[in-house]
Amino acid sequence: MSIERKNENDKLIARNQEELEKILSENNSFIYLCGVSFNIPKEIKNTVFVGIGDSPVPITVYSEELDFFWSQCNEFKNVKYDDLYLKRTALLVEANNANNSSKLDCYEKLANTGNIDGIIGIGKCYEEGTGVKKNFQEAKKYYQQASDLRSARAMCYLAMLYEFYLNSLDEAIEWYQKSADLGYPLAQKKIKDIKKWKMKRVQL
Repeated sequence: MSIERKNENDKLIARNQEELEKILSENNSFIYLCGVSFNIPKEIKNTVFVGIGDSPVPITVYSEELDFFWSQCNEFKNVKYDDLYLKRTALLVEANNANNSSKLDCYEKLANTGNIDGIIGIGKCYEEGTGVKKNFQEAKKYYQQASDLRSARAMCYLAMLYEFYLNSLDEAIEWYQKSADLGYPLAQKKIKDIKKWKMKRVQL
């Protein structure tokens, strides 16, 4: 390896959290981790993290909403995830694979860890009548709870509940907009569709 290449790679090695944040601030998409442990910020996207050493490097990752974290398309090699992330991941997989009669219980276990996917999952069970009698007001309560935690997905689900089941288009538009402002693609599409629909009504 040439000296220039070596120096170039050195700039991508984080030996502590401060160095990691500096490298991330420079918009690097490939980072080496060499240290005791690291906290990977929630907002990071499309970045490859590689632990250096014989043993996996411990990292703490955002696991309050795994659907959001996984959608960031980051890649991790030779790292050891924190225990809470592993617990929440196992519970979410269990809930997703559970039969209808036990799905609600699984989502409740996940929600009890403070995970947003679990809260949304409970709302979905009430909305769809999965393992429990359909109850749109209960679904609304859980979607609202997850929305208060700034989940764009929950905001979109809440908006759809207002649009299709609670007969309040104004409330639906408000929540679609909030979700869209946070970058949720389905909500952004719904806002565009509603605007087109309104324009057609004006033209009639």
